[in-house]
Amino acid sequence: GADGGGFASWGPLHASDVHPQYYGWYKKVVANYDPSINHLIIVQGSAWMQSASSNTDSDFHTLTAVGGTGASKMYYLLWAGRSGDNGYSYNTNHFRSVMNAFLDAASATSSPTTIAPTQVNATLTVAPTLPTKSPTFISPSTCTEYMNLGYTSGVYTIGAKAGSGLPDRSVYCDMVEDGGAWMLLYSYNRKLSTNDRPLYGTHLPTSPTAGYAHWHLGSALGYTSTDEVLDVRFYCSTSRHSRVVHFKTSNQHIRAVAVSGSFGNGNSPTHWRYGCTALSNHSAYLPAATNSASSYGGFQDRIFSGNNGRWLIYSYNAYCDDYGGGGNSSHQVWVRLAGPTRAPTTSPTSPTTSPTAAPTSPTTFPTAAPTSPTVSPTTNSPTVTDPVLDVVSSFISFAPSIMGGLPNLYDFNDGISGTCISDGGHDMYDCGNQMYIQATGMSGYAGPLPYRQRTSATSAFAGDITYTTYKSAASGSYVWLAIFHSPSSGIVGFKVDGNNGADGGGFASWGPLHASDVHPQYYGWYKKVVANYDPSINHLIIVQGSAWMQSASSNTDSDFHTLTAVGGTGASKMYYLLWAGRSGDNGYSYNTNHFRSVMNAFLDAASATSSPTTIAPTQVNATLTVAPTLPTKSPTFISPSTCTEYMNLGYTSGVYTIGAKAGSGLPDRSVYCDMVEDGGAWMLLYSYNRKLSTNDRPLYGTHLPTSPTAGYAHWHLGSALGYTSTDEVLDVRFYCSTSRHSRVVHFKTSNQHIRAVAVSGSFGNGNSPTHWRYGCTALSNHSAYLPAATNSASSYGGFQDRIFSGNNGRWLIYSYNAYCDDYGGGGNSSHQVWVRLAGPTRAPTTSPTSPTTSPTAAPTSPTTFPTAAPTSPTVSPTTNSPTVTDPVLDVVSSFISFAPSIMGGLPNLYDFNDGISGTCISDGGHDMYDCGNQMYIQATGMSGYAGPLPYRQRTSATSAFAGDITYTTYKSAASGSYVWLAIFHSPSSGIVGFKVDGNNGADGGGF
Repeated sequence: GADGGGFASWGPLHASDVHPQYYGWYKKVVANYDPSINHLIIVQGSAWMQSASSNTDSDFHTLTAVGGTGASKMYYLLWAGRSGDNGYSYNTNHFRSVMNAFLDAASATSSPTTIAPTQVNATLTVAPTLPTKSPTFISPSTCTEYMNLGYTSGVYTIGAKAGSGLPDRSVYCDMVEDGGAWMLLYSYNRKLSTNDRPLYGTHLPTSPTAGYAHWHLGSALGYTSTDEVLDVRFYCSTSRHSRVVHFKTSNQHIRAVAVSGSFGNGNSPTHWRYGCTALSNHSAYLPAATNSASSYGGFQDRIFSGNNGRWLIYSYNAYCDDYGGGGNSSHQVWVRLAGPTRAPTTSPTSPTTSPTAAPTSPTTFPTAAPTSPTVSPTTNSPTVTDPVLDVVSSFISFAPSIMGGLPNLYDFNDGISGTCISDGGHDMYDCGNQMYIQATGMSGYAGPLPYRQRTSATSAFAGDITYTTYKSAASGSYVWLAIFHSPSSGIVGFKVDGNNGADGGGFASWGPLHASDVHPQYYGWYKKVVANYDPSINHLIIVQGSAWMQSASSNTDSDFHTLTAVGGTGASKMYYLLWAGRSGDNGYSYNTNHFRSVMNAFLDAASATSSPTTIAPTQVNATLTVAPTLPTKSPTFISPSTCTEYMNLGYTSGVYTIGAKAGSGLPDRSVYCDMVEDGGAWMLLYSYNRKLSTNDRPLYGTHLPTSPTAGYAHWHLGSALGYTSTDEVLDVRFYCSTSRHSRVVHFKTSNQHIRAVAVSGSFGNGNSPTHWRYGCTALSNHSAYLPAATNSASSYGGFQDRIFSGNNGRWLIYSYNAYCDDYGGGGNSSHQVWVRLAGPTRAPTTSPTSPTTSPTAAPTSPTTFPTAAPTSPTVSPTTNSPTVTDPVLDVVSSFISFAPSIMGGLPNLYDFNDGISGTCISDGGHDMYDCGNQMYIQATGMSGYAGPLPYRQRTSATSAFAGDITYTTYKSAASGSYVWLAIFHSPSSGIVGFKVDGNNGADGGGF
């Protein structure tokens, strides 16, 4: 509820010596006029990474296990503070004292630690920046690792290369510019009339805008190879003029300087004139005007100069695109490293500074040439023993047979070195085809991967995954190939990303393929982007097994395309082929038969078949009859059971296959998922799109609707999918509009009676106006009288008949009247009912369908009904502590007994509203929230979070929600101990992630 006011802060804590196995992490949001929001997460072990939002209007706060080892117990406490009209700011000693006292209570200590009045206002002296390192502590080794875990720009601890014997270093990471993950290597901020030279060999710079320091990767972190550096980025500005130098390059000679500190093979103007990409705010003559370059001094001396200027940071002149010195100047050199060199096993520091956002789309130097020339590789196929290079050798031999039958192949440029194809010719790309790989145990992707052109295959990049790339430019076989191999079957994710040149024109499509009967163990997934004036871009990913989920962007300007293993089982082999097509001035659209034929022929070549499958001219233009929507189901196939599962894997709005509840015996159903509105994961339950003067009634019991804007169908969760409990439904959402007026009904509710109708189809206990007048939250575009004006409600017909009516209108979709906030019928109308389900009921084991439609984006911030009451009353629970055997409820019982001791010493506690039922606190009182405190949990093997979790108020603890994780929540309203608690338990130590999200009321104020 802060609405951007105030401030937010967060960080790690230590447990006391009595509880050394537990660590804590806190976040607080403090603003004027709103109660402060205070999170405390307690979990076993220190190997966790924390991330949070500095926007005080956001409740975002996550904790993620590092290294794949989860926890068996997790506790999350929430309280609010208010002093006068403003939020009260608790210091870290408050948080630590609550943590210690809670842990005493959780272990049933009879005398829990209390908070002395003189203690809670003391200066914090016991919360270091990082947990104490254990003997096995290893810091992350690149900024990429921090960024993939959600960290923003700031100072972090980077581990030296494994085996180097060098210590960890503090570095500055920029997570914003050009995709982020940049590490600061040089920083020289010279003031007028000074001659401070960069300090070498003492430390890496920790600020881009202060100080003067540099080092090189070899001496500082033990790097030895140019391949370990993806790009080098240069920036300078001066008070002498307004031009800015800002560009990046992947030139191998320049990357070598970042490693060694010197131009061992000499410097050349061609290193700078060609292959450089301008970044945000670049406006200088350099580097495109370079006509000379010196080879001494590394990056600190005169590394390039032209008729209009120089770069020089060694002397007092400090040139920046100029020959004259004497002004204030800033010089920076950054590197982006080629992925992790070892896995982190504990939580990094929190960032100490905030980034300055800059545009990430590159511009083009007026005179810059393409980043790398097209190379025609040899067609020799030497005998090799590496499993990756073996396939390349075979591919080179058979490439003409594999690709030769495809019409209109385009010989695109680049793809030999670097990490992206900068253009490709005819505006095919704007730095696209960036590859990322994910190995077992990694929480994010490693990359972007450098192109290797048939070299370095035995150098593992992530886990034990080795790879190489190969660009074929042989006539008639223009194709680009990446091959990945993991002896441990550790390939669990692959991503292509970057920018295409289509600029939003044309179309993108994607989907699954089957391998032929000759190669039944391999499946393929394709994506194509076809636009006028640009060559088409065609991806083909081939991998073992069908248990993969595909995701791609419908924006033709985006190269985004991912494949993610489902169920935790990876692959040992993966192949990625890229080709382009051009017919006249336009992109050529290949059909799925083209993709399947290339796949079959490639697999023949990869297995060294002497006569690979070829593509007959009469075959490639045939209508596709062999590519079904989904892979054939194996006996163990299980479809995902909620839209949440699809959304957590990156899928957008569309039609998907949803599995019925385990044990129900019902078949899978096709459903429509909306991933946009109010956080997404909505499943369409009713859809009635009535046309004027018709009387089509919704079809019941035949199918669930698959379009929100066409047809007329509905069903209920019990009959359709085997649901039996109201707790399995988080929210129900209602929408209607009519041509008779401009008002729109659009709201959601978590009322238990309404959720029960979604399950059973009827108001078994009767309908009431109070179900609709209170506890409903308006969503985007809502402008109607209903539901706030409801004064009567009928209890027959479920959601299809007159479920509420007021002085100004009704909802009715059963008869030809089809009322929408009105008493008159006769117009066109659209009625929709959506449900959001309470997480997965079983784990998917194969890839879902691709969406068939695109969502219409809508604002997600809720508005407030003028007369709506709070969603749920504050309940004062009993303080009895019955004997229970559940490990979760045991802690609750102990907590109830000791809550006054745990919280009683904190000043200015605020008794906020809500938190008993539903999935968020809608306001809490005094604009504390705008639907905040939404919880999400992640179990081992899940690629995303399950949630938002429904509040349980000390019930249903034995019902697992994700993996074997059980949980409950408890809101204490006892005088002086106003606190909200969530407790999670996993017998297998399967808790690997936790997230709090939603909107605060601060509106950006405070901190």
